[in-house]
Amino acid sequence: NGGMDIRTQAALAAMEEIQKAKGFFQIKNEMVADAEEEVILLKSEAVMQKKRLLTSGRDGERSSIIREKIIIINVEVEDAGRLLRRARKEAQFVADKVSELEDRHWALLNQYQADQELENAAQEEEEGIDNMENVDDTTNGDIRR
Repeated sequence: NGGMDIRTQAALAAMEEIQKAKGFFQIKNEMVADAEEEVILLKSEAVMQKKRLLTSGRDGERSSIIREKIIIINVEVEDAGRLLRRARKEAQFVADKVSELEDRHWALLNQYQADQELENAAQEEEEGIDNMENVDDTTNGDIRR
């Protein structure tokens, strides 16, 4: 069979679709990790500024500047938290899509895998027969001499 049959084409297309979705999921997971890192960095910056505020003592001007920084950082923490929640939802959505694709193509891909294993077994058997014929030829040749 020189050409590719319809089932093989469908299985290969399904595998490609699943691989693309998994690649997209990997990208989404990286976005989640980046967003988590941003939240952690901003929260540690907020803690550092609060410590600075506590050590500023009675210096009113300095403490008001630090208070403004804390307000800004807290807004950034909230924004980063929103982005993190959104990234997690998107990653979960893509993970669900991957599962949905795998479920949808399960029967097709199992049949394709079974076909491949059967084909490989048949090829191995043919190679084994070819090798046995070669062994027989050399053995017969040695006996005749």
